[in-house]
Amino acid sequence: MSTIQNELAKEFLLKAEGLMEQEKYPEAISYATAGLEIMFEIANNFFQKNEFHFSFDPFQKLNEINSIKGIYVEKSSNKSEVSSKLKEGIKALKDGVQHSLDRIQRLDEITICYCLGINIEQYVRYRKMAGYWGPTAAGGKVYEKSGLFGMGKHNFDKKDAEVSLDYCTKTIINIEETLERLNKPLSEE
Repeated sequence: MSTIQNELAKEFLLKAEGLMEQEKYPEAISYATAGLEIMFEIANNFFQKNEFHFSFDPFQKLNEINSIKGIYVEKSSNKSEVSSKLKEGIKALKDGVQHSLDRIQRLDEITICYCLGINIEQYVRYRKMAGYWGPTAAGGKVYEKSGLFGMGKHNFDKKDAEVSLDYCTKTIINIEETLERLNKPLSEE
């Protein structure tokens, strides 16, 4: 763990280690996973900064629209019925866009894994086990996030915590090393 450069990721892994020693296995896994999440965000920012754009926000334009034109609603003299049907149509549209966004986000996550040389099969299996945990805005604490591969299980044991800490530590080191290599000119290889 001493080779990890990112202080916040390292802090979360050390906290996970301490929680594991206290036999608080679910908490240990949540902190280790939050450390990994920090590094994924750094990697995503690296690719964004270097003009590797993987995602977009379809809600940006949708939320700017105050009224949607062109939605056919049966003629009705009841304005509340028309309003209700418009609301249903807009909700269905937003749900469809959210579903598409989830699929795109899943591809983004897989693309980032690919770019960083992370074993995608192991990554998906880890996310299915541990779920998604992120640091709070103030740092130091974590919260469970919804994830593309599930919310993870919650009845963790010592073996799960050991596997989690090992996987997150190795993956964080891999991400840092890969980003460092990507920042070097080819002539320095």
